[in-house]
Amino acid sequence: MRRLIVLGAALGALIALVTTYVVVGRESRPSAPAGQGRESSPSAPVSQAASALLVRDGDPVEASGRVFAAPGQPVQFCPGDARAEPTGEPCMLWVEARSVSLDTLTKRAVVGDVVVGYARLRGIWQDRALNVTSQGVPVEPTALVVPPEDPVPCDPPPGGWQASSDIDGRAVHDYIEQHPGQFAAPWVAWPDGPPSAATAAPGAAKPSVFVIEMISGDVDRARTELSRIFTGNLCVARARPGVRPSGDVQRGAAEIMKRLDPVMHDRRNGIFTAGDDPSGRVSVEFLVLDRQLYDAFTRVGLDDLILNPWIRPISP
Repeated sequence: MRRLIVLGAALGALIALVTTYVVVGRESRPSAPAGQGRESSPSAPVSQAASALLVRDGDPVEASGRVFAAPGQPVQFCPGDARAEPTGEPCMLWVEARSVSLDTLTKRAVVGDVVVGYARLRGIWQDRALNVTSQGVPVEPTALVVPPEDPVPCDPPPGGWQASSDIDGRAVHDYIEQHPGQFAAPWVAWPDGPPSAATAAPGAAKPSVFVIEMISGDVDRARTELSRIFTGNLCVARARPGVRPSGDVQRGAAEIMKRLDPVMHDRRNGIFTAGDDPSGRVSVEFLVLDRQLYDAFTRVGLDDLILNPWIRPISP
């Protein structure tokens, strides 16, 4: 079962991420955040992929999130879902944003003497602050979620997949734990792509499918038994070559989490979530990948991590 540790950030800012994780165990990543269905093995070396996310002083960067501006204090910029109404609560993990246009924030509101709202900010990263050069409408968190590359390994049932589906997989996880070594970690697939703000409205949900890969045993019998305890879209299929049992993945991830723990609990690193992934690695959501955090992740082991920074470098 996937586990997630949430640190520092307000849970409301992570709703889009959390909903993708809850099914497979646990606020996401951020994210992923993320995360987010199945995480496939990267074609490029992990260290190379991580270095592409590294932010240095003078680099152009971008992020969408919540702005909190109190008189006489630095403007706070932190992860936030613009589909939610802004509140007067300060950010818990944030970076300073300089030269923000407070009058053009999305969902701008004034709470007491505090201005709050949302924005997509682009600018130059310098001294752990974002010097804003352009500002726009925030990107929905779900727009950053990458659908799983693997298709649903089952044919749709008669009538197709349900538009809205049970996503409470706790009974399924209990069943898997009662059959050690027989199943891989479950994952969620989106046959028509992940939901967005528009499709998340009542009556417009996209189908999600709970996928369970069986490593050993009778697939037909398992499908029958699991269908009795899970009422949503369910796919039970023979596991692909190389897929590891859920218990093995959990034990490996637990060892990674032990190495990661001191890095997570140093607030200077800006980590707000970490959770084990079906691939056997640990997915980490955090503010920005600067050199200090990159070096810390290197000591943990970049090959064991899926890095999901909120602030990302962009082309000049």
